[in-house]
Amino acid sequence: LAQSDQLDLSTLADGDKVIRVIRVRSLREAPVIYEVFVLPQTLFPGLGKEFEIPDHLYRFYQSQFGITVARAEERARAVNASAKDAAHLGIKKGTALLEIDRVAFSLDGRPVEWRVSHCDTTDYFYRAERG
Repeated sequence: LAQSDQLDLSTLADGDKVIRVIRVRSLREAPVIYEVFVLPQTLFPGLGKEFEIPDHLYRFYQSQFGITVARAEERARAVNASAKDAAHLGIKKGTALLEIDRVAFSLDGRPVEWRVSHCDTTDYFYRAERG
């Protein structure tokens, strides 16, 4: 996972702890998205220990931690599946994937989540709506 140039790390000080979550999302019982997201531990105490991580993250952030995601910035590009992607998604290494690099911001403009998703779009497509 490479550092995104979108994430303003000035909100984190040296030595600040982060929570790194890895998950695989499935459609019709087949893995299609391998994602890694990083959260500042100070904003999400107990996450992964006291709290299970649900599918609907932003609602969960608001209800359990009082953090409302107001906006997100995304970049998308084509990448080739790494060995790790291939193992998690059940595909061949080198398969074309859609990479979505997203930073979510709270109401006060602080970055609260950095997520990189690798999506197997062989049978699906990515659709984004802005409101």
